[in-house]
Amino acid sequence: MDTLISAISSGLSQGSIAVVAAVGLVVIIKATGIINFAHGDVLTMGAYVAMVLISVHSLPIWLAYLLAIVAGGALGLATERLVYRPIRNRSMLSIMVILFAVGLLVRESLILWRGSGTHPLESFVGTGVLRIGEAAVPYQSILIVVVMLVVVTALVLIFEKTQLGRQFRALAADRETAFLVGIRAGWLSSLAFIVAGMLAALGGVLLAPLLSVSPTLGFGVLLTAFAATVLGGTDRLVGVTVAGLGLGLIQAFATTYISSAYSSVYPFVVFILVLAVRPEGLFQSKVKVRY
Repeated sequence: MDTLISAISSGLSQGSIAVVAAVGLVVIIKATGIINFAHGDVLTMGAYVAMVLISVHSLPIWLAYLLAIVAGGALGLATERLVYRPIRNRSMLSIMVILFAVGLLVRESLILWRGSGTHPLESFVGTGVLRIGEAAVPYQSILIVVVMLVVVTALVLIFEKTQLGRQFRALAADRETAFLVGIRAGWLSSLAFIVAGMLAALGGVLLAPLLSVSPTLGFGVLLTAFAATVLGGTDRLVGVTVAGLGLGLIQAFATTYISSAYSSVYPFVVFILVLAVRPEGLFQSKVKVRY
């Protein structure tokens, strides 16, 4: 039972980080129709910024986290203005390759800045654990799940209940008609990259206390988030949440009860099997992704 509780705790925290990253991908898809493959490296950058502000500049943890999230939004805006906007009329493949290159540039810049080793990041809630029998559930894992639920709930309410959300949904459903009725696609595009960058950095500062800060911190998260986005549907945040948590739990259970040697492979085995049966994903999406 203790092993089961530990596996559930690990799966929910990993899945929640994937969900936070995935909803960032969804926000950009709604506004632009493209998939931002630099997203995972923005997550990594957020963790590095927080780590440096705490360990080198001795800032309070809460302030370092906040500034890291702001830095994620700034990097997102810079990516939209300097990279995406000049090439937005190119093919999806061209944009995908260029954004992937941006991610590599960010990753290599972090290595030049702080080296290729790992670094600890202090947790906002400390190193305490919740004891359930003999199982120890880190407070950090609980915080991750709570933050994920708050983020998803807030975005669902924004998309469903506000004028801004309706503009995002209209742009995602029919871009040409949205342009004709005066929806400011350029402004929404910038906002989407800012929000996605902030969410990615948020994921970084939440995940790093559990795994440590490293140049590849965000790569695995990006892959799982992408799988959750495809399986959950780009117009259903609840579907993305279910898919992300499911992939996290599958990874944790398989790692615990089968073998830890292939922990990063298990979610994608499920991803491929599900798409083989349901090519449209678990929840069919109506949002058009550019190809």
